[in-house]
Amino acid sequence: MALDRFDAWWSGLRYVRRSVVLRLLGTVLVFSCAITLTLTAVQLYRDYERDIAQIQNRLVDIDRRYRDSLGEALWQLDQPQLKLELGGMLRLADIRAAKCASRHRPAQRWPWPWASA
Repeated sequence: MALDRFDAWWSGLRYVRRSVVLRLLGTVLVFSCAITLTLTAVQLYRDYERDIAQIQNRLVDIDRRYRDSLGEALWQLDQPQLKLELGGMLRLADIRAAKCASRHRPAQRWPWPWASA
């Protein structure tokens, strides 16, 4: 029984190997799949690299904008100003959390304990 199935499969394979049209169709199908997969992988990699670069640029912009004012508020221990600065950061697109950490004190995360909910 299994031998009959194998013989049927093998004879079908021989027919495909002899038919120029089916071989050409198979070659075109395999080649187009390989090209499609390659181009899709390249596109995904380029999109990933572009998105990573955008995130890095966004973080650099945030650093430039807030470094001086946050440093001054931390130096003066101005908690209302820190609250305003971190709240402003959270209003930026794609920013979900902000924290202010110190080597000597545990990190305080937004919302601050004294902030209204």
